[in-house]
Amino acid sequence: MSTSLADRRSGTMVPRGVLRSQRELRPDIQALRALAVLSVLLFHLWPNRLTGGFVGVDVFFVISGFLITLHLWRSAQRGTLSLLGFYARRVRRLAPASLLVLSASLLGVWMLVPFARWQQFGGEIVASTFLSENWYLASSAVDYLAADNPASPVQHFWTLSVEEQFYLVWPLVILLAIWMSRRRTSPAGRGPAPLVVTVLAVLAVASFTYGMWALGARPGPAYFDTFGRVWQFAAGAVIAILSTRPASRPRWTPPRTVAWLGLAVLAGTMLLLDADVVPYPGAAALLPVVGTVLVIAAPAVGPGSVGRVLSWRPVQWIGAISFGIYLWHWPLIVLLPFATGHPLTTVEKIGIAAASIVLAACSTRFVEDPIRFHRGVHGFPRRTLALALIAAIALGVSATALARQGGVEVETARNAALDRLLGGEPCVGAASLQDPVDCIPVEGTLTADAVVAAAADKSMPFLTDCIDPLGPTRGTMCESGDPDAATTVLVWGDSHAASWEPAFSVAGEAGGFHVTSAVRQGCPAGLEPPDATVGREIPTDEQQACDRRNDQVLDFALENDAVTVVVLAAYSRNYRFDDVDAVQNVADPIEQLLAAGKRVIVMRDVPMTGADAANRVNIPDCLSANLTTPDVCNNGRARAADTPDVSDSLDDRPELAAVEFLDPAERMCDESSCYAALGGIPTFADASHLAATFTRTLGPWVSEHLTADVMQSSIPAENGD
Repeated sequence: MSTSLADRRSGTMVPRGVLRSQRELRPDIQALRALAVLSVLLFHLWPNRLTGGFVGVDVFFVISGFLITLHLWRSAQRGTLSLLGFYARRVRRLAPASLLVLSASLLGVWMLVPFARWQQFGGEIVASTFLSENWYLASSAVDYLAADNPASPVQHFWTLSVEEQFYLVWPLVILLAIWMSRRRTSPAGRGPAPLVVTVLAVLAVASFTYGMWALGARPGPAYFDTFGRVWQFAAGAVIAILSTRPASRPRWTPPRTVAWLGLAVLAGTMLLLDADVVPYPGAAALLPVVGTVLVIAAPAVGPGSVGRVLSWRPVQWIGAISFGIYLWHWPLIVLLPFATGHPLTTVEKIGIAAASIVLAACSTRFVEDPIRFHRGVHGFPRRTLALALIAAIALGVSATALARQGGVEVETARNAALDRLLGGEPCVGAASLQDPVDCIPVEGTLTADAVVAAAADKSMPFLTDCIDPLGPTRGTMCESGDPDAATTVLVWGDSHAASWEPAFSVAGEAGGFHVTSAVRQGCPAGLEPPDATVGREIPTDEQQACDRRNDQVLDFALENDAVTVVVLAAYSRNYRFDDVDAVQNVADPIEQLLAAGKRVIVMRDVPMTGADAANRVNIPDCLSANLTTPDVCNNGRARAADTPDVSDSLDDRPELAAVEFLDPAERMCDESSCYAALGGIPTFADASHLAATFTRTLGPWVSEHLTADVMQSSIPAENGD
């Protein structure tokens, strides 16, 4: 991103060289900034109206590559390039507004957001402060449980993280390229430019190639990967070098109409591109990059030029405060629904757009420019860097403290819910639905603490990290139930199987059996791994790791005599198989288990929280917004639980007649609705995974099916059924 012009009416002492650079600002680039930031703003407010508005970020990357390289090149040619001075200049330009918005976001999170989100949001504020938000989001993109997390108010700082990482390395690249060119003997008058352009072009091709590979191999993190974005900066950098050829060698310039063609490409991309249909960034990212390059490469002045036509003052003003608009709009979009308790309305969206512009103008006028051009820091790079570091550390410490306090609050609320569970109340959790006469309403009385704590109410496999993540197979398994029992119940499946662990643990402690949970994220039991989920294509390496994991678990079950019962659980509606039959894929290992004398139980899918598996509702967030009317978050049974899943097809096969099926809808739904909360406890921790505290209340139901010789009275009162 780039920031606005200094306002000379601010009273700040502005160096003469700065005023000269302001006069040299190109109106066509300011217009590009305005177009880019408005496209991002409108996309975030109305994503269905401007489906490709997100490419405004790509436009900013190209502009940054052009301007920064132009500055570095000219400074190097004059012999005035100072790395320390360059970094200090970047800090003065970006840090004041960035730290202001991060501080305001931290305050907003503390005042408006439930404490269950403090850990996530606080962690992202720390990552944004220290320019690593893109890597934070990349890691979250491969975290199954993070998939349903709400966006944080600082999520958009990923672009600044990418940009600052580029700034950190790019001066060294330019200096190295210049040094290499001077080591070579070149024809008189050519200078170092040709070799530097060649180096930048090679970097661009390498980065683009890597980005294409990453998009296919790991599409989630690829969007935030700095290495896959370098080519966009490099495209602008090449144009910058080509624009500085000596006067003795006039450079070829395209006609002014090329800039209008570039704008047309940008407009068409913003209006028509849909990342839900076209993988991004990939080849499609060439469109905004090429469009921006065409605008920048064409003459900026003269009759019919983009700069002349779009020098209209409002356009230039929006371009001047574009950095502030980008920073302010997203925290408002995220935080306002927490304040109002409902999704954004059209009027509120219009208000956010207006407020973003006003806040950007104010922060530019009263914070950004006065600090950026203050004579106490201008010309003192070490002082600039030291002050910025102190401010960043102070903000980082505050955000860390908020995150830790959120963890403490969540743990306190979880303990309170567990104490209530252990207290023997008859209408807690799933038990309330079994006694609708005495347990009225069946949802129970919900407290704010219990609801917000549900978002972090994960089962033991997630908390102890014994679940296999999406990466390489680790082969770990989770142990619970009765540790001294001679028989073992094996729970096999994906992250939904991991969510069932509390119920099986309670049943094992009461019924005298050991529980081993062999669970891996995104990997249902079967002979072949799935090709995709409802939200993403599964990379080849992840499929191979799932395949190895399932082979390991099947061998463990067949060879271990202590394993008498195998329970298969997964979110089967979530997966797509392209080349194999999804039902036969899981039927094959079941037949092997039955032939080995194992008892096999299949858990049917948990009820869906939304219209289908791809359109889920985050239950803790919904309940937080509807604390006194939790039935708003319920889902009709017809679409939540009665939609067929893989277990229905398995149930129809005669060769699998010995298989038993457990349907959680029996304990989560009545004839008309599947409940978001039962007996004062939210049923889900996110949009599809059961909350651990609620799952414990399903222990007696599980025990009924696993231990026929164990009387219900032997189950602890915490789970009353």
